[in-house]
Amino acid sequence: LISLAGVTAELILAGLALFLWALSPPGAVKSVCFVISSVTLISTLLINLNPAMRFDGYYVLSDLLGIDNLQSRAFEATRWAFRRHVLGMNVASPEVNLSPRRMAIMVAYALGAWAYRLALYAGIALTLYHRFTKVIGALLCFALVYSFILRPVVTEMISLLKMRRLLSWNRRTIVTTAVCGTVFLWAALPLPRWRTAPATTIAAESQIIYAPGNGVIRDLAVGLGSTVRKEQRLFVLESQELEKRAELARLNMERIGIELSLIKSNEKQRALLQPKLEEMARATAKLESIRTALAGNQFVAKVDGIVVDWDQGVRDGTPIGAQVVLGKIVDPRTPRLLCYVPHDFILSIAVGDSVYFCSDAEPGRLWGSVTFINPVRTEILKNSGLSSVAGGGIAVIPDQHGRLKVVDTYYEVEVALDDPPDSLRVGQLGTVWLRAAARSRLLEWFRYGYGLLVRESSF
Repeated sequence: LISLAGVTAELILAGLALFLWALSPPGAVKSVCFVISSVTLISTLLINLNPAMRFDGYYVLSDLLGIDNLQSRAFEATRWAFRRHVLGMNVASPEVNLSPRRMAIMVAYALGAWAYRLALYAGIALTLYHRFTKVIGALLCFALVYSFILRPVVTEMISLLKMRRLLSWNRRTIVTTAVCGTVFLWAALPLPRWRTAPATTIAAESQIIYAPGNGVIRDLAVGLGSTVRKEQRLFVLESQELEKRAELARLNMERIGIELSLIKSNEKQRALLQPKLEEMARATAKLESIRTALAGNQFVAKVDGIVVDWDQGVRDGTPIGAQVVLGKIVDPRTPRLLCYVPHDFILSIAVGDSVYFCSDAEPGRLWGSVTFINPVRTEILKNSGLSSVAGGGIAVIPDQHGRLKVVDTYYEVEVALDDPPDSLRVGQLGTVWLRAAARSRLLEWFRYGYGLLVRESSF
């Protein structure tokens, strides 16, 4: 109860502040009560009751376990457990009649307190570095590494050198050496590795349906889900301006034709025949060019497939602007893959590399090969199913236009499947496994750390 006195007082204060906040009218008093209650509750629950720091929660846990000086004794017990069980040293226990259960509790507390302090100070250092003064943040980072990693390791190594006569080859030291050697070889040797990338199936052939110019949609023959064939006419874009120009050109040709007839019937006007024929040729060419433009307003399918992403507001008679996208034709018969590879792995793959795809909808592996690597990073994610908004693995932020802006750096990589099954459909999500060239992880970590140091040393 004595250990909980401070927590109890803060909870009473927070309760009174909440009570006054509920009764007070909107204004300064209500705001002050809200701040007092919030700060008090947060400091009580997150700070005072946290046993990792030497506040009320630490003494409460110490009283519950019946262990005085819990922190120092727990760290000493952890050091003894490391020497005894990892290095196989025959050293005396720091506690008399220390039961295995009590030892496990003390070791767990020591490791948890160390991890909490490391995370807390690292968060403070990184916050200062990125949000405030970089110099202070960098100094805190160095102090953090020294205090929580370098100093304990160096201190323990000095202690072990003084106790080296107790070190000998036994079963525990052999196992420890084998494990450390295996981990070192795993990190140092250039071994081939597999990495995953979020992927989706896309159509092997596709065509964007758009309006070639300004006009009105006529003879619309497709809609959402319509099956179309190559060279099939989808719609005609009626242009009143072109229609008027064509009519004027036709009337001009009729006028020239009448004048030609009159010239041919009058011998005195034979000299005007050749210029009039040239004028007729120019008028004919002009009419043909206008008709060609009218024919160009007929949108024809260039691939076999199904109409998707169709604008439901477009119907027969709808006025439309030039280059407005109306939909898309996709060929679902031979889908291919589009995956997004992180920037730290894009240099490890090349066109022709073998990969395999695991669909979320079907079990098994589908093998294929890389056919294209986009050298430009992806800024807007078009496949919403892969985004974090839809539960995918690519972090995105919607912008003011509703587009999904990619937070990290990804590159688009296209994959052709060797033998796609008939059940595979466009739009299926999954994971692509890519095999990189053999490279040392230790060397990559060193390069990453060196690059980070060079990049951040500009302050």
